[in-house]
This record gives sequence, C-alpha cells and structure tokens, in this order.
Amino acid sequence: TVRLPRRWRNTLGLDGILRWAPRPDLRFWLRGGYRQAASPDSTIDAASPDGDRLVGGLGGAYRVSGNVSLLVDLGVQHVLERHVVGSDFDLANGTYNMTLVHGGLSLLVDLSPR
Repeated sequence: TVRLPRRWRNTLGLDGILRWAPRPDLRFWLRGGYRQAASPDSTIDAASPDGDRLVGGLGGAYRVSGNVSLLVDLGVQHVLERHVVGSDFDLANGTYNMTLVHGGLSLLVDLSPR
C-alpha cells in the first residue's frame, strides 16, 4: 500500500446555468462556473494535478415523441496555470495547466406513468 497524504483544503465553487425553451419540445442550456483547487502545493503530485478551474458547457434536448428525447451536451474544464515549488514529492514541482473537453449524446426514455 502506498500512502499519499493529501491534506485537502476546504474550497468554494460557483456555478450558474441559463435555460431557454423556445418550444415545448426543444430546450437549450448554457452553464459556467469557477472551482477552487483542493490540493495544497505540499501534496500535489504529477499523477493528479489540481488547480483552480473554469468550467463551462452547452447543450440541448429535443423531444422526439411523447416520452423520448434526444440530448446533446458539450463541456470544458480549464485548469488555470499553477506554479508549484513546495511539493513534498520532488518530482511534482513545476507548472501545471490543462484543458479537458467532454461531450455526450443521450437518448432519454421517460417511463413514469402519465
């Protein structure tokens, strides 16, 4: 067993979402936010970089029939540049930043009784 103490910090995050439904069968959303890093410099390591991040995304849903909808969603997380010089793990000192993009296509079937 390898023990890697993390000593997580309490963090804050703020997220918001805007929704728009131009028709009963068509919906769109736009979201964004900010999240603080939970890992202090002392416990950061190259296998799990952490940093303050900006998040955002957009998506939509189209009702194909009475209980079936098609959803599409695209999101992005950008970890802001972070300079680490005091890591307990010598190999983890350095500059970190990254951008993650994810997307999805879903079929939603509502099975609740009407």
